[in-house]
Amino acid sequence: MLEFFIKRFSNNKGLSLIEIVTALLISSIAFTGLLVAYTDGVRYVRDYSERSVMYSEGTAALETISRFIRVSSRALIKSYGGNRRTKLELRFPSEIGGRTEFYYVDAVHELRWNDSSENRNKFNMVLIPLMDYRRAPGEDAYIKVKHCEFTPMDFMGVTNPLTQGYGLIKTELVLENVYGDTLYMSNVTAKRNRF
Repeated sequence: MLEFFIKRFSNNKGLSLIEIVTALLISSIAFTGLLVAYTDGVRYVRDYSERSVMYSEGTAALETISRFIRVSSRALIKSYGGNRRTKLELRFPSEIGGRTEFYYVDAVHELRWNDSSENRNKFNMVLIPLMDYRRAPGEDAYIKVKHCEFTPMDFMGVTNPLTQGYGLIKTELVLENVYGDTLYMSNVTAKRNRF
């Protein structure tokens, strides 16, 4: 067998057209397989990074809201922009002072907040999207808040004299990126009771 190959390639005639076409066909199939594997890998990394950005933005927003709920002395859930339960108003004890409001703006798909606690006096701040991931002017925001709702979880609600407003508040967020991927996040936070 080895002698056949030695004889075959020892003459100076070169390769036939069939051998060249066969080699090109095999190499093109191998190259196509490598290209498909590479593009799938790039797509997986892109999808993972997009979801992790949504998750980190949502987690940061929920943690910020929970931190303010825990130290508030009064928590009320109101309507904003014609949507039920889309505004959370928090008031603080006298040593902190002021109030903070979180509200969902449906027209621009953003979660915003006003913070006048501890004399901060910052208003109409965007909580989500926290970072501006736009690639070009006029392009949609990378992350949109498709739904936000604050729900009281305690049965007595604002009539409870011990909690001075709602004592347990569930915050629900539905985020969407520019590719249509959605992420649902929620948490329940207990407010410290103030007497």
